[in-house]
Amino acid sequence: MMQLAARLDVPTDAAFPLAYLAAAAGGAMLGAGFAWVTRHLRRFVPLLIWAVVFFVSLTMLALALSSTYGHGLGVALAPAILAASGVFACIASFQLPLRLRRG
Repeated sequence: MMQLAARLDVPTDAAFPLAYLAAAAGGAMLGAGFAWVTRHLRRFVPLLIWAVVFFVSLTMLALALSSTYGHGLGVALAPAILAASGVFACIASFQLPLRLRRG
């Protein structure tokens, strides 16, 4: 990160707060997209499929970034991490609200 800050002429003191701000903004946009799609689902099975696809894809992205930039720290545990992500998605889908059809 310091190399990127030096390339962009960002002061070292501002590099970490800007990185946290960028991560927070990215997380907020990702969460808003997840909430928007989830809000329009009306049945449990599509909601479950959506949660599994979303969380497993997000986990695969994090593992790919870890493999690329983190020197492969998560590669040995990748199958366990992906399985845990799938289980988390199944459990989380029970907590997501379902819209009832009215009319």
